Amino acid sequence: MNNDNDSYIELKLLSIFSIACVGSGQMFLPIFYKQVLGLGNDKIGFISSITPFVSFIAFPYWTTLIDKTHAYKRIMITNMLIALICILSIGAVPYLSDEDWIRILLISICCFGYAFFGFPVIAALVDTVILKALANRKDLYGRQKIGVPIGFAISVFLTGLLMEKLDTPYALFIVFATSNILFVLTVWYMDFEDKDDKQVIFVNDNNDVKSVTEYGATSSNGSSSIVVEDEHEVDDETVNFLKDIENDDRMTVSMWHLLKDPEACQFFYSMILVGCSIAVVLAFLYLFIETDLHGSPTLIGLLGPLGSSTELVCFFFSKEVNITEKKTYKQILIT
Repeated sequence: MNNDNDSYIELKLLSIFSIACVGSGQMFLPIFYKQVLGLGNDKIGFISSITPFVSFIAFPYWTTLIDKTHAYKRIMITNMLIALICILSIGAVPYLSDEDWIRILLISICCFGYAFFGFPVIAALVDTVILKALANRKDLYGRQKIGVPIGFAISVFLTGLLMEKLDTPYALFIVFATSNILFVLTVWYMDFEDKDDKQVIFVNDNNDVKSVTEYGATSSNGSSSIVVEDEHEVDDETVNFLKDIENDDRMTVSMWHLLKDPEACQFFYSMILVGCSIAVVLAFLYLFIETDLHGSPTLIGLLGPLGSSTELVCFFFSKEVNITEKKTYKQILIT
């Protein structure tokens, strides 16, 4: 992915189309379960819990696999097509059986497929691609993620509007399929072959070693090279040290190592609380507005642009925020 400017249009499109799958699918499926299948809130809660629980295993599996193989295009396209089949299959469940337990079983299988194959691409692999493409321009990350509120707002609004115009919850599958296909096409036309990761070692007059890793968009073979930048002669001990770094595949910090770090555990705990809050919104907010408040699908659709308007400002100006100090990012998270 070569970019001569800071636009990175293809990265913004990835964010737009990936989150559009969430805005059209996960946000409106509970309404489909209620209106079409007549499921109770307890059963809807059980079905909605499948995605986060399966993701606990799927996320590390796919991120580890893509780090080893660097098969970004193949994995992302294949997984999203499988996710498309799984979500569209949910729409066929009412025609396959009238028994609640069979319907719940079939939907659970479909949700498992979406959670294992599709959701990790949306929630994890897209970010991996963006960070790889930005290389040493990580300060532009927020501006690439500006596509998230845009895609979410458009997908929620279109889904709600179509549901009211067509007078059927099946409209959500139209928006989901369109978003999914556009995402696949974006990935297909992207160039994932770029410079390999390069670890630059600076050696000063005192032979102090400073390592800085510069990431390319992707790597074709998973290897990284080390370049020593020094105007002076480097002794044999330093050379051997650098070779050990280059040949050591165990330099990556493991999950178990992170769990020993109090700050990492604090971060994980905070993310668990955030995840619980988001899970309630994904599963029941739109359903509550539709059933208890008797809101129209168009009204529900307007919540997408309304909620995303503030995110646009945050993502766009994220480059201007200095989060190198601990106090700064704590204030941002609390706010």
